[in-house]
Parts: sequence; structure tokens; C-alpha cells
Amino acid sequence: MPLIDPSLGTNPATYSALLTTTLENFQKRLVDNFSDATPLLWWLSQNGRKRHVVGGQAIDIPLMYAGSTVQPFSGYDDLQTEPTEGIAPATFLYKKYQTPVVISRDSETDNMGESRVISLLEAKVKQAEISFKEQMNNDLINNGYAGTYDRDTSGAAEVLGTATPDALRVTGLFDICQNASQDRAYGGISGTTYSWWANTFNDCGNTATAFADNGITKMRSTYLDCSRGQDTPDLILCSQESYESYDATLVDQKRYVNTLAADAGFESLMYRATTILFDRDVPAGVMFFLNSNYLELDVHPDVDMSTIPFREAERQWARFSRIMWKGELTCSNRARQGLLVNAVN
Repeated sequence: MPLIDPSLGTNPATYSALLTTTLENFQKRLVDNFSDATPLLWWLSQNGRKRHVVGGQAIDIPLMYAGSTVQPFSGYDDLQTEPTEGIAPATFLYKKYQTPVVISRDSETDNMGESRVISLLEAKVKQAEISFKEQMNNDLINNGYAGTYDRDTSGAAEVLGTATPDALRVTGLFDICQNASQDRAYGGISGTTYSWWANTFNDCGNTATAFADNGITKMRSTYLDCSRGQDTPDLILCSQESYESYDATLVDQKRYVNTLAADAGFESLMYRATTILFDRDVPAGVMFFLNSNYLELDVHPDVDMSTIPFREAERQWARFSRIMWKGELTCSNRARQGLLVNAVN
């Protein structure tokens, strides 16, 4: 029986099999496009920052928060043998996302023929892919953020708005990089109780010329506070406004860019040896100083933009599949991550 017979309608088994096979063939493209969609997703997919993790209901990240005891001695001194308490796990739950790919039976009968079916499915996949990337990128940045860092005309300092993160969504950068209060536990560990688990926070101030007045100074302080020797931030992810404010300071200077980012289609600048990228999901005036040695996008390999077979919808005259993702953004060292706010003129 042909794929679609005008006199008989759709051959259900053949049609569903074609849709499923075609969607499976799209999967590698879905993974690649997802990884290259935005500056943050692109950066997280580079140089081993994306890791496939299998098994378990949660992801445990071992943390080194105290070094081993190093004892100077001479002759027959007693040598210490007490074990060092040095590893504590930060625990992160997997987060799961899905987006449906739905094709109505009307569309089937209006687009008869295999080539038209494949074109229809490709259009549906592109639509789902765009929605997926936009939602995921926004959650990776903004989950845990509420409101804006407003400049107060009275001159009073404002507190960066924060919200309890949505437990169903991936961890956002505003959960890793919190304001000075460090009032939320992250990975099950409190940054107020354990200072080694607190991120760096700086504020350019609440004047209309905050960045022009001291933006470069605050960038330097945040960068150095996040650094230990050669272990420095390798990405400054910022809002477009902050990017423009920094770019304006380079009027008479040569601009250096990250060639890999340029090849991927992203405009970039450099601060020292660190790449600066802007993302429109970053709130105005915000700069994240990120060190990828301690950040990972942990993804289950069997649920990395994977698809399920098409099936008949129970209550609609349609067939549907789903694009699925399971993973989490994890951090093993918050002290190497920083947040700078009001970085805008």
C-alpha cells in the first residue's frame, strides 16, 4: 500500500514509521544546532565542558575544600597521620525538558507524498528546535533571578533581585553567581556557612555613568578575585548593554577577538586573555565571570535531544513525537565564578 492513498487515507503503520525514521535522522543535527545556538550553549559545548553522565537519580560533584596537611619535620619527630577531611559532594538533580512535534491528520492529507511529508516534518522540527533553544538558554542564565538591579535616584544602593529557582528547570547562572548575601544554598551547600563556596560579587554603583566611572576597575577586581595564578576566568558573558559599554572604552585601541567564537558566528571582544560574549538573555548591566574548569553541562547520552516514535494522539486527530533532553548545569568551585552588576552607562 502506498504511503497515502487518496481513496483510503493514510497507511498508519507506514506513515508513522516514515515520520519516526525521518525524525531520528534529524537527531544529530538537533544536537549540533542546540550546542551552537547561543553564546552560552556554544561555550558549554567546547573543550570538554559538556559531559555525558549515565545512571543515578542525581549528579554528585566532589568538591575539594581543604587541602592535605603538609608537615615540616626533622629527625625523629612524630609524623601526623590524621586523615584530612577534604571532599564533600555537591548534589544536583537531573532536569528534564521535552517539546512535542505534532502533525495533524489534516496536514497529512493536505501534504500527500513522501517528499511533502518530509518537508512538513522538517518545518515542524525547526519550530520545535527554536523553542527548545530559546527556553533552555533563558533558564541556564536566568533561573533564580527576579527583577532588575535598578539605579535608585536617591543614591541608595539596590540589592540584586533574586528568586527561589524553579526546581524543574536547569540551574541558572544566577544560582551559581549570587549577590553579596549568598542567601541560597547551591548544590545543597550554603555559601554563607562555608565561605569557600561563595562566588565573587561586585557592583559598579548606581550612578548614570557607573561603568564610565569605575567599570574597568570593577572588572579588574572581579577578574582577579576569581583567579588563582594561571587559573582565571575564560569567559565573560554579559548583556548587550555591558558589551557596548566595554567596547566604548576601546575607541582608540585595537580590538582582539576569539577566532573560534567568530568562526561560530558570535561577535566577541577580549579582556586580557578572556573572551567576552554578549547574550540577549543576560539582564542589562550584568557580567558573569566564568571559569570552565569548574563548570559542566552534564547530559544523559540517551536523552540528548533524543526522540520517541510517532504515535496516535488519544484525544486529537493527529500524530505526535517528542524531543527530549535530560541533564543539568553543575559547578564544582563557585569561588572561581563572579558576578558584576550595574556594568553599564
